[in-house]
Amino acid sequence: MDLYEGEIEVADQSEDARNGGLARILAGVIARIASDPSQAAALAIDGGAAAAASMVQQYRYRQDVDTSSGAIAYRQTLIARFDPALVDAMLAQNGIAAWSGPRPEPQVWLAIDDGSGPRLVAAGQANAVAALSAQARSRGLVLRFPDDASNAALGLRAAWDDDGGAADALLGGGEAQVQLLGRLFRAGGGWMVRWTLRDAGTEIARITRSATSAIPLLAAGADLAADELARRYHEVTVSGPPGEYVVRVHAIASAGAYARLRAYLDTLPFVRAVAPLAAEGDRLTLRLNLASGIEGFRAAVRQGAVLREDTDAGAVPSFGLMP
Repeated sequence: MDLYEGEIEVADQSEDARNGGLARILAGVIARIASDPSQAAALAIDGGAAAAASMVQQYRYRQDVDTSSGAIAYRQTLIARFDPALVDAMLAQNGIAAWSGPRPEPQVWLAIDDGSGPRLVAAGQANAVAALSAQARSRGLVLRFPDDASNAALGLRAAWDDDGGAADALLGGGEAQVQLLGRLFRAGGGWMVRWTLRDAGTEIARITRSATSAIPLLAAGADLAADELARRYHEVTVSGPPGEYVVRVHAIASAGAYARLRAYLDTLPFVRAVAPLAAEGDRLTLRLNLASGIEGFRAAVRQGAVLREDTDAGAVPSFGLMP
């Protein structure tokens, strides 16, 4: 996903329509990049998007044919990409930290009961909750839905019962570390939803909403994930230069412990590669290729519940695998 690109429908290809469209697209880019959504909204309202035409890197149009009304209608869509350096500089000038580094891809466990009993939304049914995925994309997130039927019962329990133990059991090398659990059900004449966001086995946010339509309730889950992850991970993405860093990890006493460590490292969005260098007893020396600096890695470890940094490690950072 290109965080600096967006699209919007415009009335025509005139300069006025284009400039208005560019301003709205830039406002969306700002909302995706800023680590604090409230600051991003204020910047857009205060006229930050007025400079859109001078910041655009390239733009093009797409013409779509709409026959939903029974008649042929042509729709013009403006697609634009903005200069990342200019966008980041504008945010920095307004004191807003940019979240432009790699991002987690939350695993969604969503159970829906429309009156016929709760069912888990699998990858094959993701189109039925398009409002959730669309809102996530607009906020710069890619969501993943379960495609392994063997996890369906556990995923349903995690989502419907808000079962943290079941959610933790679903973590592994093939699953996202960040999990978004949702329970959507009929309530009176409308709908109610409960969303819970978990990271590294810990609940970090929860909301409950009700509405006459399910669409805004689905979108609320994407907003919760984007808002909280931006606040949580922007510290990681701006904390040091990318590169290779050597670390030591102890309490790796079995193949299962090593598999758990690798599964955890694989889910950190800024860990690009892991190479074992040496093993001595229960201690491993690893070379990590990081998209952020070692301080970003340390920040992520502090937020999770898998590794704990040793306070007296010396020159090489050292971490212990938690039970």
